[in-house]
This record gives sequence, structure tokens and C-alpha cells, in this order.
Amino acid sequence: MQMHPSKAPGPDGFSPAFYQKFWHIVGNDIVEAVQCFLESDSATSQINSTHVASIPKVKNPEFLSQMRPISLCNVLYKIGSKVLANRLKPLLQQLISPFQSAFIPGRLISDNSLVAFEIAHFLKRKRERNVGYGALKLDMSKAYDRIEWNFLEASLIKLGFHQTWVNWIMRCIRTVSYSFILNGEPRGLIKPTRGLRQGDAISPYLFLICAEVLSLMISMAESQGRLQGLKICNRAPSISHLFFADDSFIFFKATAPACEVLNEIFTNYELSSGQKINLDKSSISFSHNVHLDQQEALALILNVNRVDKHDKYLGLPMEISYSKVEAFGFLKEKIQKKLNGWREKYLSAAGKEVLIKAVIQSFPTYVMSCFELPN
Repeated sequence: MQMHPSKAPGPDGFSPAFYQKFWHIVGNDIVEAVQCFLESDSATSQINSTHVASIPKVKNPEFLSQMRPISLCNVLYKIGSKVLANRLKPLLQQLISPFQSAFIPGRLISDNSLVAFEIAHFLKRKRERNVGYGALKLDMSKAYDRIEWNFLEASLIKLGFHQTWVNWIMRCIRTVSYSFILNGEPRGLIKPTRGLRQGDAISPYLFLICAEVLSLMISMAESQGRLQGLKICNRAPSISHLFFADDSFIFFKATAPACEVLNEIFTNYELSSGQKINLDKSSISFSHNVHLDQQEALALILNVNRVDKHDKYLGLPMEISYSKVEAFGFLKEKIQKKLNGWREKYLSAAGKEVLIKAVIQSFPTYVMSCFELPN
């Protein structure tokens, strides 16, 4: 009942609306089927076939890399997967460090973005010559598709999950098969050996668990004194990294040994998890008290691009210039495009302009509501 009624159906052709409307007829059979597939690989395989549809990332795609594959699972499978996801969600607050904020009940995307913006402001204003810092923005290449199943299973066991639970999770992952929608028809049959499906209710939470391994590796290096995080003032906590799904920031004292430690961590994580850092899309910026020659040398050690500043994080500008119109112009354009869609016939031009202004002006109020003020 938590699913949107018109979600795209999988190979069996039934949408969630069918099960919601006729639950009084099929409900008992569905419960029995879910219990059965949790206990049997063969039963899971029968309902775990998946259609893959490709959604364009750009207006006129010319390459496959410009398409985003989305998995369309059978709703019967989704019900079982959703049951497992609902059991897992209440535990995430204790399992996942505060450096990750995606998909975790009680945490917001604004948690990471506001901290990142404060750090960007700190780096911009820091001019003392004693300690300089770097802000490394990582891009994970095909993050969901590369996860090694053995790595995920080992991570679940290490976190203390019971073997029965681990078996349920791995059964959902290992019994999947794919067919691709081409010209409206399913073609081919592929049985993967790694990766998580985008479209499966449990996948975002499993990805968080995998990313937590990288988070723990960075935190351990910091506790051992091999890395030094960033403090924006004397009494502030040290912040070494911020993760939002596969969008990652790492903050560290800008030294060559620190860069070597990060390279070691990245290599070990890639080898064990199957993940691959996209160095071409990754970049690093530095506080103003790091000399340009040193910036270039450190960027070369990490093999990433040096930038004067990171433009955006989680869709918002990292730094705001004196021209607010220039900084937030993209926001007005995005809202305008949305309003030009299905709501167009309901709003006049004047009504659209009023709505856009109201949305933009509400941001300061929303941002302040994210802070807990002292009594």
C-alpha cells in the first residue's frame, strides 16, 4: 500500500493499483508467495525477472552513456523487497555514520549541503599561512552497477546481521535476470554477477552500507593520525568527509602524505568493493592559503583536476557571489520549465511569476528551520 498505484509494472504487467484494489481477493496468496520466495532460490527466480528501460539523460541522446537504465521489477517481488527495506530502515541511524544523509529516516539532504556550504565559506576566507586544506569532490563511475556481491555480503555480516537475514538479501540480489526493452519489446536474457538494481526498494539502503565501508576507512585513517579533517573553529567537530549516495566530499589537511593516504584508501576500496572513481569528473579545490604550485602538485598526486572552486553540490551553488540573480538564476529556470508542463493550463503568466518568487523567497525560512537553536 506504500507504492504509487501507477508505478511502471514489470514483466508480469500488473501495476501496484491491481494489488491495492483487489487485496481482499489476492492478499493471502501474496503473503504466502512472499514467504515462499524468502525461503527458496527457485521461487525467487520466478518472480525476479526484470525489464530494463532506458531513460535519456539529455534532450537528444547519441550514445548509450547518455541513457539511464531503470529496472522494472514485478510488483510481487517489490512487495517482498519492500518488506525487507521497511525492516532495515529503523536500524540505519545506528548503522550509518552521520557523514551520510541519503535515504536515512530523520536525516535530510540539507544536512550535508548546509555543512558543505559552511566549509566552502571557511576555505574561501582562510588566509593564514600555517594550515591549508583541500576539498576533494569524488564522482563514482556507475556506482550501483559495480558493487561486488561478495563485498556486500561480507559487509552485512561484519555489521552483525544474522545469517538468515543476509541470505534473504543475497537471494533477492543473486536471482535477478534482465531483459531489455527495445522498440517496446523485451529482448535477451542476462544474469548479472554483480551490481544493485536502480528500481529495487532495498537497493539504496544496501548501497549506503557499502559506502559506509569507505566512510569507516577514512575515519580510521583520521583516528590513527594519518589524515586530519577540517575544523571551521576551535570548538567545532572535525569533518573529514560528507557522503550523499554516490556524491562525495573529502576534506583534509593539504599535504602530500595525506594525498598518498587517500590514494591508498581509494585503491583498497576499489579492489574490494568493485567501485571505480571517475577521475575525469572528480576535482579538488583548496583554501586560499595554499600556494598555487602546491595545489597543482597535490592535485597531480591524486590525479584529479584542480579547480578554483566547486560550482555545485547536490544541485545548489557552493559559493554565492554578490549577484544573487546570477547565483540562483538556474533555480528560476528549473521552476519555469516545470510550470510550462502539465500545470500550464491552470496558471496565467502572472500567476507563474508569483509562484516562482514565493518558492525562491521560502528558501531562507526553510534553511533556518534546519537548525536547532539553543534555549
